[in-house]
Amino acid sequence: MSYIDFRAHFLAPKKHIFSSRPKGKLSLVSRARDVSRYVKIFFPRLIGAKVKKRDQLFVSRIYDRLYGMSTNDWVKTKNGSRYKIELGKEILEVNGWFLKSVYVQMLAGLLDQMDCSSVLEVGSGRGDNLAALALENPDYKFTGFERSPEGVSAGRNLLKDFTNCAEIGEADPWWGKFNFKKSPNRRAVDFVQGSALKMPFGDNAFDVAFTVLALEQMPYDYQKVLREMSRVTKKYCIFLEPFREASNLSNLVNLSRRDYFRFSYKNFGRFGLEPVYFSSDHPQKLKYRTGLLVTKVMK
Repeated sequence: MSYIDFRAHFLAPKKHIFSSRPKGKLSLVSRARDVSRYVKIFFPRLIGAKVKKRDQLFVSRIYDRLYGMSTNDWVKTKNGSRYKIELGKEILEVNGWFLKSVYVQMLAGLLDQMDCSSVLEVGSGRGDNLAALALENPDYKFTGFERSPEGVSAGRNLLKDFTNCAEIGEADPWWGKFNFKKSPNRRAVDFVQGSALKMPFGDNAFDVAFTVLALEQMPYDYQKVLREMSRVTKKYCIFLEPFREASNLSNLVNLSRRDYFRFSYKNFGRFGLEPVYFSSDHPQKLKYRTGLLVTKVMK
């Protein structure tokens, strides 16, 4: 097997940065607020109080509504959102396109080296990750697998009309570099609706599979999803998720409060996925940090 450089490669999309400042140490006031937040979150759990469970019904209700938005409204939402991220020694204020652009660049860089022709995204949402990757790699066959019927419909509509892609291109530099009249090949992207707990694909159907903040929404079912991803994939599975190893105490508190996935990748080998690379050395939200995990499928 040829050498693969698993390190994350990306260009920070400056268009989506609105301000920056040096990263400083936490003040005593900030530390006191953190302690207070920890107590408020963990004390009710210690005494047995119920926490809102992030089960699949709860998640479906949220995302059916979000994926029902038109492409135009979704683009406006991304343009108008603001949040802070950490990049090196700086704190940046960015909009909703910043990390989306970075994640797609990271995935594209990995796929370019993996000698693959078929790629599956588990939890493809409204299809924008796959559409961007198909623009970059028109010879690959991409499949998006999504629980929400609204998400599948949004993905198909995104590629049905090039105007939809052009709207994103005007907002995001990654998309803006492509000629939408010549690509993507719509036949290179397919969207399938169903449950990731039992996927309707044969064994070894794809060369590579990946998730981007999909396990985040499956804290109770992720082990079943890992088994299925291992079954349907031949070579590698890639994950961009809020792994425990990427998080500090404050991040874990925030993840726990929202009942997100917040577990270790070190047991993935039990599901036929051997970790070969892990890093959190990329732009990070202050509240929720993600790790890039590459696993080799063991047959």
